Formats: sequence, structure tokens, C-alpha cells
Amino acid sequence: MYTEARIMRALSHPNIIKLEGVIVEKIPIMLVIEYLEGSCLSKALIANKVPNETRFPIVMGMLYGLQYMHQHGFIHRDIAARNVMVSNDCRTVKIIDFGLAKHGLQFTLKKCSKIPAKWLAPEILDKWTFTPKSDTWAFGVCIWEIYHDGAEPYADTPGFKASSSEPEGPQGKTPTATTPLAKTPNAATPAGSTPTNAKNSTVKRATKTPKLRPELMITKNAEWVPQDFMPIYKRMHDINVDRRIELSAMAEEIEKKILPTLPPAVLIEAKIHMEKRPPFDSKFKVDLSSHLSKGSPSAPPSKGSKKAEYVPINKTARRKNPNQTRSRSKSTGDSTGPSTGTTSSGSNPGHKSADKTHTKRRGKKN
Repeated sequence: MYTEARIMRALSHPNIIKLEGVIVEKIPIMLVIEYLEGSCLSKALIANKVPNETRFPIVMGMLYGLQYMHQHGFIHRDIAARNVMVSNDCRTVKIIDFGLAKHGLQFTLKKCSKIPAKWLAPEILDKWTFTPKSDTWAFGVCIWEIYHDGAEPYADTPGFKASSSEPEGPQGKTPTATTPLAKTPNAATPAGSTPTNAKNSTVKRATKTPKLRPELMITKNAEWVPQDFMPIYKRMHDINVDRRIELSAMAEEIEKKILPTLPPAVLIEAKIHMEKRPPFDSKFKVDLSSHLSKGSPSAPPSKGSKKAEYVPINKTARRKNPNQTRSRSKSTGDSTGPSTGTTSSGSNPGHKSADKTHTKRRGKKN
């Protein structure tokens, strides 16, 4: 909970929910967030409360918020319609639930973890490592949810049965509620989410490369999808991680090429999000080649990007002042080196005698 609070405190964006405070007086600890009159996106979609002209603008709002997280060195790890809040008029979009979020560019799970499998990129089920590119894949699945009125992805896909929210486990067996699996820290079921089958929501790390899933094609409300957006959508689900589109490049392409082609009603809604967003580095790229296998909070920025600065959260400087003298002066009363703000032994006779006594005691211990 404290990790979630620290991450939320470090993020300040119009499309990310704001942390107001933390209540620690009693257990359980509670987070106080800003008030938004509305509901989570998945419930709004299922209840048909999302107007067609706001579907693509909602995608843009999520894009700006998630791109901001990646540019500042965070991965969400649980992007889905259930973890997005929208106002009643669907003009305010905010990413919520940072219980699984990490500060760093890579994070490798332990052998057993409880995770929502249908939103996971294929490389996660193979190497069990999360990166910003895996967030991009999950974002693509969320876009499919937005246009399919909150329907369950991969509902008719073998290995992704409607009664289970996970792919096949090792040796082709589907994990069951009786499977003794451990649960890693900070991997709890997201607040406010309702998995399709809570009993079968635990996935064990596969020992072989998982089967490729069919492409999620947008077949519902397709007339509200900009034609020039479909190539971008396909690049979000590229099996090759290196070829998967960067969210910064995606945002720039939408603003320059797609926005002018939108219908007037959609354009008005889209500009609401575009005018609120802060400036972003359109050339920002995630460089995973030099990072550790696990999340590194002090991960360096990618080359050629001025804004890709990854600053550790709440890390106090452990390095002492280089001008500070660490060793005491010996029998002579002279202090060597620069002054440290303490009284030298030469100016205090009592200090010298205390030094000798301390040396004798140390000698007896040895």
C-alpha cells in the first residue's frame, strides 16, 4: 500500500488519478484520492453509458496518461478498462489502481503470481518479465474492450475459456483453485476489479513458450474507429517487442495525421484531452538493453532523450559530504583536512584524553 502511495504521489497528470493523502491511524491503511463523479470504464461500457463519439477520445486520454508514466520510468502492469475511471459525461478519463505498478523499466515476477492473464503480452507468459512494451500490449486489449462495450477478450479462444481468466498452465493444464500456488507481494487483485473467475485467477509460470493467441480484431462499433488508426492498433500487438510501437510516437502520429480526419463531434471531444495534456517528448524511446532483469528504480534514460529522466522516489542521499573527514586525529592535537563543523581535538584538551581512553578500550576488545 505504501509503495502504491509513493508511486501515485510521484505522478501528476490530468489523466492519472491524484492522491490526496494516506490514512494510517488504523488497519487497513487507506488511500484518499480525488473525487470523480462517475464510474470505472468497464461498468460504463457494459451499461451502454459511453457515447460513440467519446470512444476514441477516451483512448487518447489513456494514451497520454500511460505515455507520461513510461516517460518518467513507471510501468502500470495492469492496464484494463476496469482500472480506468470516467466521469458521467465521459469527458474526464483517469487511470487508477497502481497496486501492481513499478518504478523501473523491467520487472520480473517470481515463479508463482496472481495476475490477469488475458491482458498479458505473450513475452510475459514466456519470460515472465514486464516492460513498458507489455503495457502497450495491454493497452491494445483495453482499446478492444472500449469498442466492444466491455466484452471479455479471448472469450472463445482455446486456452482462454470463458470460465477462466487465464491461459493454459504447464503441461497444457489449466490452473485450478486447488493448485497450491504462492502469491508474490504487491500482486494482489486490483481494488475495484472483478475477475471473471476469482478462483482460477492464479497463473503459474509456464515452462514452455505459450501458444500464440489470435489477433484481436475490432469488429463492433468499427465505424467509429478512424481508418488511419488501424495500422497503429496492429503495431500495438506486434509479437516482436522491438517492433511494437512506442506510445510517444503513437501520440504524435494521432495528433498530426488522425486528428484532422476525425468527424467534428469526435474532434471536439478529442481536443478536450489534447488541450489538458502537458508537453511530451515525441522522440522518447524505451531502451531495455542496459537494464537489469528486475525493476531498477534508478534506471538511466534512453539516449537522445532529454526528458527521459528516471528519478528515484523518496530516496535519501546516502553519500556523505566529500569534504567531510571520516577519521579522527590521533595523538597530535592537529586536525588534518577541511573543517567538518566539529571541534578538533587540539582545541579541546578533554577530547584528547577521551580519545586515548577510547583507544585503550578498543585494544582490550581486540
